[in-house]
Amino acid sequence: MHHRDSRGNNSVVRAGGTQWMHAGMGIVHSERPPDDIHDTGGEQEMIQIWVNSPAKHKMDQPSYFPLHGADTPTVTSEDGLATISVIAGELNGVKAPFPPSHLSILLRPISAKARSFTSRCLKRIMPSSTCSMVK
Repeated sequence: MHHRDSRGNNSVVRAGGTQWMHAGMGIVHSERPPDDIHDTGGEQEMIQIWVNSPAKHKMDQPSYFPLHGADTPTVTSEDGLATISVIAGELNGVKAPFPPSHLSILLRPISAKARSFTSRCLKRIMPSSTCSMVK
């Protein structure tokens, strides 16, 4: 995914990566397939999650952080059957690379078996908090 915005950010994040953007007081942006999409198979899948910022953060400066898949911290279950990318918050002592935000934690299970592991982790680390899992 090729991201460009009015703050001068211009980056391509590929499979396994994450683009973290906070619109704050305003930012004009676009996400488009990268120029070489045909050279890399011609297919692209993505998920966008939009979170409504709390009132106290609506006038914050906009920010954008690209994270490539290889740079994404992960947590693996004790049995080695599940691996989870930690892209926000902290899980089992592994901190996400993005700056703290109002979103407590967002977990992206890498495999179907990770969903069970993720659910157990969430119950243990965030029993009364709100969190999201991306399928």
